[in-house]
Amino acid sequence: MPELVDLRQVDLQQLEPLLAEETAEWEKALDWDFSRNAAQIRRFAGPRALPGVALLDGGEVAGYGYTVLEHPKGLIGDVYLRPGWRGLESEVRLFKVLLDALTGTEGIERIESQLMLLPPQDVRALSGSRFVQLFERRLLSRQLSQPIAGGPTDLDPRYRVEEWHASAMDSLPRLIVRAYAGQIDAEINDQFTTEWGASSFLRALLENAGCGQFSRGASFVAVDRHTEWLAGVILTSLVAPDTAHITQICVMPEAQGSGLGRELLRRCLVALEAAGVQRVTLTVTATNTRANRIYDTAGFAELRRFCAIVWNSTPRMSNSVQGVTQGS
Repeated sequence: MPELVDLRQVDLQQLEPLLAEETAEWEKALDWDFSRNAAQIRRFAGPRALPGVALLDGGEVAGYGYTVLEHPKGLIGDVYLRPGWRGLESEVRLFKVLLDALTGTEGIERIESQLMLLPPQDVRALSGSRFVQLFERRLLSRQLSQPIAGGPTDLDPRYRVEEWHASAMDSLPRLIVRAYAGQIDAEINDQFTTEWGASSFLRALLENAGCGQFSRGASFVAVDRHTEWLAGVILTSLVAPDTAHITQICVMPEAQGSGLGRELLRRCLVALEAAGVQRVTLTVTATNTRANRIYDTAGFAELRRFCAIVWNSTPRMSNSVQGVTQGS
């Protein structure tokens, strides 16, 4: 039977075949270039500084998973099994070890994870024994060669849409916190609950390559003409040479129903097509009926489902979903 060992006991050369297969699978299944993520893993796995576990079978790395500490929060960054070793038992076994390691770490009050390649049925096996909350999410995809239904949205004249500008960063955290207040997405990602957390989330999107390369030309902000405050935003990254991912779209509560979310999305799709991008993806919580209706109407189709996983040392109540919000 394959054995679980500390990932820091595995040298990078042993890990390379797994990383090559994972990179190929991200490209085939998700149209996503995983090479930047793999480079980050190599950066820490090379000096054996990446906390996690590896599944070894006769000295061959059959699977792995790793964690990230952001006290008081822990993240399960990845769980991946090579195809020949897959099965509910192996994947759940890996995940449970990582989850138990984090829950047993002093000072960790919350754990989050969103793993798009991990089948939802495997994740559901964790819910009974580990007191985790599961939130089903959809990965949607749209070919940009599809015509965009209709013309410009009948947008409330109170709002104007502008191309992305760096000065928006000053007030964007406030927009995100207000847009996500009272929504289940704030249960999935607690960075949406504070301006400090939202600032960290935005810096990761705009400055790091983990969620692709930020696309300034396909990102837009909306401004309330009455107050000159931000009323909405759409942020986009390139995750492969021909594929973009909408990492964030949200609208202030008072601007919902104005057509602003649809107009931000339309502007983004037009800009991406003009730039020669072939397809665009996004993720959305399955129970966010309003957002899902907008994306379905805009021609997005479901590529796969996955689960967001949350553990809290002190259980919290989930909130109802309202409005058009989603994040990377």
